[in-house]
Amino acid sequence: MTDPLTRRSALVVEDNLIVREIVRATFSRMDFDVTIAADGAVAQMLLLKSRDQPFAFIASDWNMNLVDGLSLLRF
Repeated sequence: MTDPLTRRSALVVEDNLIVREIVRATFSRMDFDVTIAADGAVAQMLLLKSRDQPFAFIASDWNMNLVDGLSLLRF
């Protein structure tokens, strides 16, 4: 398994397009490889697919449709 801190990867989970782009740009400027999810359900799928190479950082909205940030945290 790859050390997530050396991978410099971030998952941004945000349903608001403008906020999502601001957070993505911020992480990109810090040399993170950014993956975007527009809702918690998509984020859960991405987390399952990335088990061999986990994200170093996850920034998630708290209040989203389908799967909210707290449910994602518990996932």
